[in-house]
Amino acid sequence: MKLKSLLVGSVAAVGLSAGTAMAADANMSIDDFSLDFCDSKMMTGITISSTGSNQNCMLISGDVTYTLEWNLSGTSDGTNSEQYDDTDDDGQFDELINAEDAPFVQKSLAEWNLDFDVRGDSDFGTTRAFISLTGSHGGEAVYGTDADFPGLPADMYYWDESDDTVTFDEAWVSFGDTTVVAAGLKGSVAKFSDLGGIDNEDINGTDLTMYTGGHVIQLTHDFGNGLSVSKGLENIDGAGATPGTAGGVGVIAYDNGDGFSGHLTVLYHGWDTFNFVWDGFNAAVAFSVDQFAFDMAVAGDGSDYIWAGQVAATFDAFDLTFGGITSTWDDTEVFFELGFQATDTVKVTARADYNIDTSDAGFSGTVEAMLSDYFTLNLSAGTEYNGDPAYAEAGLTFDVSDDTSVSKTIRYESDGDIVGTFSMSKSF
Repeated sequence: MKLKSLLVGSVAAVGLSAGTAMAADANMSIDDFSLDFCDSKMMTGITISSTGSNQNCMLISGDVTYTLEWNLSGTSDGTNSEQYDDTDDDGQFDELINAEDAPFVQKSLAEWNLDFDVRGDSDFGTTRAFISLTGSHGGEAVYGTDADFPGLPADMYYWDESDDTVTFDEAWVSFGDTTVVAAGLKGSVAKFSDLGGIDNEDINGTDLTMYTGGHVIQLTHDFGNGLSVSKGLENIDGAGATPGTAGGVGVIAYDNGDGFSGHLTVLYHGWDTFNFVWDGFNAAVAFSVDQFAFDMAVAGDGSDYIWAGQVAATFDAFDLTFGGITSTWDDTEVFFELGFQATDTVKVTARADYNIDTSDAGFSGTVEAMLSDYFTLNLSAGTEYNGDPAYAEAGLTFDVSDDTSVSKTIRYESDGDIVGTFSMSKSF
């Protein structure tokens, strides 16, 4: 296929934009497109724009990643490494595809995503259509028991190829500038804080995001000066399968652009049957004072709550972070992290975690060394903590360009696992 035909066909296909959609005109030529005015629509990157009466801009972006994991030890958590496959797709794992205790490929997976963002003008503000596709091909060795997977000969691995998929993650349309109305398959307007890997979406086993996203109708209004309000009717497609599960989200957010921000998210469901059930809330605030940065968050559902916070200080040669998390149903944990620039090309980070209720302590550290403009060496190690094994890992990353990298790692865990990983990725 010629490049001209590809570009014209792509714009015609994806140009199903709200309001001023592009027609798939057979007489449309490459001369009708330019790359010179998309910045005015806040779009930079690989853009294609029409210069006729329908002045739409399309931004194409995405990434491709391949990952190989090879279990060199042949065991994981001390278990049998035999692998079985369901050769006739009858739900029974009937063929041995790997000898007992031999090295085996633990993952071979190609993943990609492709985003099309089309924007145009109207009397009611910017019109927009967004399509996001993700795909993967390959699989991984998953450990299970005969109780978990009927037909599995014993407690062993099987090769799971369920990742062989292509999915439309998002497909939605919107219009407006100060007030934006959006509808379609889209992510939620809900905002959640995630401090140091702390999950504030889960409240005592209940996922606050259960009724969010999917098919949505959303409205966001920007009051200026960093203040905005969002409302969403979400999980509408879920309600089609199970009435009473259509979700609702309300968000107040503020960001002064000078180090102070915060949000309050409130969630409920059942508006489709007029049986409103409150699910919970998530609130957070972040601000800076000189070289200190403070982050605090709280989430709850009326009976159970989780609190998290951290303080980070940045100095010339090192930075410190101290944080913790506690809840009404689980343990209280605190952590301390120190990072310092040993040389211009070497950074060292050390971290300590402590569970106050169980007195379990864990220590970990990393060394990141830039060997050249292209190669970075990463070394890390950690002790056992909260049931996770001790580990040691070494990795080398080759930055081919700003958006393309190749990495290799080798990881040893105290349960006997030795896993080598190869990864290659490019974003655009």
